[in-house]
Amino acid sequence: MSGSDGAGPPIGPWHHCSRDPILHRPGTSMPVVTVKIQTRTSDQVRQPIIYRLGKDYNVVTYIRRAQVTDDYGYMELDIEGSLEEVQRAISWLHTTGLHVEALQRSVGTDTRNL
Repeated sequence: MSGSDGAGPPIGPWHHCSRDPILHRPGTSMPVVTVKIQTRTSDQVRQPIIYRLGKDYNVVTYIRRAQVTDDYGYMELDIEGSLEEVQRAISWLHTTGLHVEALQRSVGTDTRNL
């Protein structure tokens, strides 16, 4: 086996080692936070959440997993940027009424405010 189980080379831009649950992205020192986002209403499904994160908060988003229907939305996103930008973006997400949960944080990041 190879890839995300830590037994071989990383696949894609992310590397997860089975002994280390912290997210690492080669070649960058920018904080990365993985968040799970779920809609609570069908109106939220139609909102441009990912667009707003990038445009208004100057962060880069990577969609790890998503499921969207007319009535329901679920996403797991990696949010990358400066610590201040990531904190602002996640603070905004909490004001939207969406269910937001941080799943992983990058190494060396003071994420008490995330």
